[in-house]
Amino acid sequence: VTICIAVVAIYLGMSLLGIMTGPNYGKGYDFQIALFLLMMSPYFFFYLRKFVSAYHDRNRAVAAAKLLMPILNEDIDTTSINIDDQFNNLAINNLNFAYPDSPVKVLHNINVQFPSKGLVLIKGISGSGKSTLLKICSGSLCLQDNSISVNGKDAKYSQKWLRTNSSYMNQFPFVFDETLRYNVFLKNETNKSQKYPEFLDKILAKKDDGWETKLSHNGKQLSGGEKQLVTLARMMLYPKPIAILDEPTANLDPDTIEIIIPEIMKLAEDRLVIVASHEKMFDNVANTIVNLNWGEQMSHE
Repeated sequence: VTICIAVVAIYLGMSLLGIMTGPNYGKGYDFQIALFLLMMSPYFFFYLRKFVSAYHDRNRAVAAAKLLMPILNEDIDTTSINIDDQFNNLAINNLNFAYPDSPVKVLHNINVQFPSKGLVLIKGISGSGKSTLLKICSGSLCLQDNSISVNGKDAKYSQKWLRTNSSYMNQFPFVFDETLRYNVFLKNETNKSQKYPEFLDKILAKKDDGWETKLSHNGKQLSGGEKQLVTLARMMLYPKPIAILDEPTANLDPDTIEIIIPEIMKLAEDRLVIVASHEKMFDNVANTIVNLNWGEQMSHE
């Protein structure tokens, strides 16, 4: 459309100069007619642009429906779990995973025995499958076989248990359209003596309204690092048996990283914490290290 409008402008300009063939060749358009045609040309193409936009929106909707319908048509999972089941171990055996309609396996023959508590570090270059492995451990990606097991149970039970009993912080944390207080404590009213992680003081010091700072549009009022700190604080205040963190130090300055890592270590004292990170400081404190390379497991230390 932009090219067509440019062609109209060039044609009219050249015609005004009398050097472009056409019905007015040799005499040119007068200025008023040329100006009117140039002003009208965007409106001429406006409806064409709307039509093309609607066509692409329809195609995206149809593509989304094709992916959603198989899920909606699945039988409802009636597997019952006891949320009070004590967590003993998480095991991954011969895990192979590829996303729908993709011939490439993101993960191939992964075998990991996770402890009931401690810090497990998932390492690897970007694109090696770290985030996919974390999503499987959180139960948000379903498997068709029994390659994942919690307390020795089958995959259906294990995935449902993981969705209920794990907290997950991805690289783009979710922020509620609410106050800073609500995003940390999950309620709008708290006692002044309510304890919270000290690293939040750095955020509160920057906000004129403190805890009452209103957040919207997925927390555009916060930096990427501040969103991660808020999410980490929420995980610490409402702990679950398994905490999963994807690049928790990616957007943080070195001083904050030195504060955060001891907090994550403290979290791992009485629960399983799985971290995917390039941060070298985790190498010295992790109880278990899993190395991935393009979906292949290189080592399990």
